[in-house]
Amino acid sequence: MEFTKLTIPEIHKEFHTKKTTALELVQRAIEVIEKKEKNLGAFISLDIEAALKAAEKVDERIEKGEELGILEGIPFALKDNIMMKDKNCLLYTSPSPRDSWASRMPS
Repeated sequence: MEFTKLTIPEIHKEFHTKKTTALELVQRAIEVIEKKEKNLGAFISLDIEAALKAAEKVDERIEKGEELGILEGIPFALKDNIMMKDKNCLLYTSPSPRDSWASRMPS
């Protein structure tokens, strides 16, 4: 699956028809990032472990037949000025004590 050419609804359809999983999609996104990041320097940090855990939770929800939120299972990046709890943010000199509204995703 060439996920970069699919829309979000098309990716969700791929999940529900078992053509791919959220975990496979996230793993593929990580591969692309690791391949290109050396030359781009686009990320100040990656939380690969959290991304994989979130993808596993999405796959469990799909297995149960639950409906997904629009960004669930979709890899995305946050700009470095958006706070995430316990993560560094360029606006602060220490890890943020809370999440910003923009970084909250359903769990």
